[in-house]
Amino acid sequence: MKKNRTMRVAVLMLALALVTCCFVGSTFAKYTSTASGEDKVTVADWEINVGPNSEVDITGADTITFDLFNTIKNTDGADEDAVTNGMIAPGTQGSFVLKITNNSDVAAEYSLTFTDTNAPKNLQFKVNGGAWGADIAAVAPTYIAIGATAEVTVEWQWLFGDANADDTADGIANKEVTVTATVLVEQIDKIPTP
Repeated sequence: MKKNRTMRVAVLMLALALVTCCFVGSTFAKYTSTASGEDKVTVADWEINVGPNSEVDITGADTITFDLFNTIKNTDGADEDAVTNGMIAPGTQGSFVLKITNNSDVAAEYSLTFTDTNAPKNLQFKVNGGAWGADIAAVAPTYIAIGATAEVTVEWQWLFGDANADDTADGIANKEVTVTATVLVEQIDKIPTP
């Protein structure tokens, strides 16, 4: 019986100790603080327009149109009247302007490459006043500021009366010349120093 009583007293003491711990633990004071916050920022817009009048937003389109052979002139720079309208032949020339507008919220650089297919041997091109050549020169990466418009001028001429050229009626197998312009515009991380 004595063991039973000792056991009861021990269990009762343990229960009282646990209850006391619960009450005593909650009576201690402590400081607590909680805070939260948020911040918002707008993501920069990316919009590049390309075309004769910067009319094509190339961020949503992958094709631009231009008319290299729209302004056909004679060798003197006057309107061509010795060749059927809309046709090119030896002694004709012309040019067009391609505009690139950076409507983005970031600075960028653009580059252009031009390729021609079925061009007569004596058809020459130059870009932005550079040297004449049988191939259209590429435009190296060029800085374009936010909100700025760059203009690229492409000129062409089909030389008349060059004895070294094989541009004869028999030497031109394909009657259609194709010029392709590829424009690449990329965001830049740092504005170039002059």
